[in-house]
Amino acid sequence: MGFSVELICTGRGIVKRYRQMLVDIADECDLTAAELNVLLFLENDSRDTAREIAESRHMSKASVSKAVDSLYDKRYISGHSDPADRRIVHLMIEDGARDVLRIACIRQKELMECLFSGLSEDEISFLESIAHKINHNLCSKERNL
Repeated sequence: MGFSVELICTGRGIVKRYRQMLVDIADECDLTAAELNVLLFLENDSRDTAREIAESRHMSKASVSKAVDSLYDKRYISGHSDPADRRIVHLMIEDGARDVLRIACIRQKELMECLFSGLSEDEISFLESIAHKINHNLCSKERNL
C-alpha cells in the first residue's frame, strides 16, 4: 500500500474513532454529536465564530447553525456581536456546559493518548505541524471548489 493511501486510511480510521467517541458522549449527555463538536471546538480553540467552526471541523454551516441554536437554548453557550462588524457573533461557553466538557475532555485526552502511544514529543509535534498544513490546504481548496 502506498504512503498516501496509508495516510488516507489512517485518517479515516481516526475520524471513525473520533466520531464514535462524540456519539457516545453526546448520547450520555443528551446532546447531538454536532453540539458536542461545537462545544469541544470552543473549549480547545482560540477561534470562536460559527463560520470558523464550520471551516475547521469541515461541518456544514447549517449543521453548525442548528447546533449553536440548540446550545443557546440549553444555555451552554452565549454570544456577543463583534464591535467592528455586528454581523459577526463571538461564541462563549457558559457554566452550564462545564460538566459535559469535563467528561468530553477526559475522553478526548484518552483517545489522543491511545492514538499517540509510543510516539515521542518530537514526532507528535511534527504530526501536528503536518496536520495543520493539510487542514489549511483542505480549507483553502474547499473555498475554491
